[in-house]
Amino acid sequence: STTIAAHLCDLATGAVVESAGIMNPQIRFGEDLMSRVSYAMMHPGGDREMTAAVREALSEMGEATPEQLARRFVRGQARTVEPLIQSLAALGQAEMGEDGRYAA
Repeated sequence: STTIAAHLCDLATGAVVESAGIMNPQIRFGEDLMSRVSYAMMHPGGDREMTAAVREALSEMGEATPEQLARRFVRGQARTVEPLIQSLAALGQAEMGEDGRYAA
């Protein structure tokens, strides 16, 4: 619960191709998971605050096209990254701009 991790996997083999991570900004709401659950229960809107903190951290990573995202991973290819980004967009966790770039 201290790190937000992303793993790029080869869907054909299941092998992890590359991993990346950032520190979890939710730590300011509590050192461990139970502290954060308590924060959310004791502070109205605390769950939304914690969600916003994660979204802000992800958005600070910037906007990128699938090709640019793929280059951040060793051996990553746009065709393997794009379905993931499209799934995030479908879930409302990313948006595609008019220029084809995605942002969290």
